[in-house]
Amino acid sequence: MKISKRNIERKIKNCASALADFCEKARAQNLKISATSGTFDVLHDGHVKYLIKASELADILIVGIDCDRLVKSIKGESRPYWKENVRAYNIAAHEHVDAVLVIGSSSELIEIVRPHFFVMSETTRVVGSRDGEIRLIKRLGGEIVIFGSMSENSTTAVLGRMRHGR
Repeated sequence: MKISKRNIERKIKNCASALADFCEKARAQNLKISATSGTFDVLHDGHVKYLIKASELADILIVGIDCDRLVKSIKGESRPYWKENVRAYNIAAHEHVDAVLVIGSSSELIEIVRPHFFVMSETTRVVGSRDGEIRLIKRLGGEIVIFGSMSENSTTAVLGRMRHGR
């Protein structure tokens, strides 16, 4: 799909039912669905590599963008740097991503999408208890896929370099 404002905006689903319909159509075509979620606030090469690798697991990649309220609760009051609609647009602009939804939790995304594969990073798995998501995806018949680090960069490292003018 050619990257254009119109195509990017089509990928951004404005409600759970729109994403559920999108997933049902994919299933009707026997397409495999991969899903992941995250903040995606300060994008770097690790994020792009992660999205590419997640897209290679299936025919369709769905990305849940953590809502601003969730990001603040996880990362602190100074975050996110970009509002959820900007983060959703930036992720939808990637050719490897087929649909995006702003979410309040990963469990919400899993319930809507019922993916064949749910992808999480090794650091995300360790940082917060993801046991609820793991149980949910397994109950729905999906598989958890955990990726190791994709880059020497991390959002924390990038922000540190920016603060110190490097």
